[in-house]
Amino acid sequence: MKIEVKKKQSLLELLSETFPESTKTHLKKVIKYGFVSRGELVLKNPETPVNKGQTINYKKYSGKETKREKVPFQIVFEDEHLIAISKPAGILTVGTTTETKKSMCKMVLDYVTKKREKVFVVHRLDREVSGLLLFAKSEKVKKILIENWHENQKLYWALVEGKPPKASGSVQSYLIEGPKQKMMVVENHQSPNTSNRLPVTGHRLPVNMPQLATLRYKTLSHHNNYTLLEIHLETGRKNQIRVQMASLNCPIVGDRKYGADAKYIRQIRLFAFSLSFKHPITKKPVHLSLPMPKTFLNIGQGNEKY
Repeated sequence: MKIEVKKKQSLLELLSETFPESTKTHLKKVIKYGFVSRGELVLKNPETPVNKGQTINYKKYSGKETKREKVPFQIVFEDEHLIAISKPAGILTVGTTTETKKSMCKMVLDYVTKKREKVFVVHRLDREVSGLLLFAKSEKVKKILIENWHENQKLYWALVEGKPPKASGSVQSYLIEGPKQKMMVVENHQSPNTSNRLPVTGHRLPVNMPQLATLRYKTLSHHNNYTLLEIHLETGRKNQIRVQMASLNCPIVGDRKYGADAKYIRQIRLFAFSLSFKHPITKKPVHLSLPMPKTFLNIGQGNEKY
């Protein structure tokens, strides 16, 4: 069944108007178990915005799918080539020699292995950062995505202390890894001709080689002594947004590693909410997004996690 969207609203609101006899609980299950899609994109979040002119596909839901094994993470998009998930804060993207079990890569691998598929890391989010995380299901797809990563649009929300010097602007600097795996801005660095063409994600550069890092930001709102920013990440260096915001004297709330106020629990207010790219196989545009976490703007109210 195809549903034509006549006004901007949430996915749940659209289904509630289309099926007034159904309860919201039932409709949430319809969404949760993958019976609603927009093109090839399966929509699994009831709060996903839909816009006028879009067509939503709906498949009849019997209720039997509630017996399926629960997946320990939210799947935002999946096809035979890719899987995008919502990563919570506090979990590594890839395990280390001492932490091999609890990582998003391991959890996604366990999930796809049951379907006789593989998973390959395309990019990473810091342990403390939450939001959209994309994996490939083959080496070929991984290679295509990484080679074209600079063409993708990667958007974050960041709640920072204070205000940036300008309401909007760009930050470009060279970063180098210092003691205790902490990234630092290198002042007055003269880059070799190849620096700008080095991989922007998926590969770690030598720790003694300065890395060009670029982002753009704009102010969305102010909250007492804090500012909500939208950040367009142009490169993907380790801790990049965190260290570059700190260089503006606007550390991200909760990020004590880069100078944030230590009175709050270490839940870094940085969220990867949007990722847009060309599908490596079908060549069609893919736009993924997540709503802002409910507690993202809550400061000092005792509900910080991690």
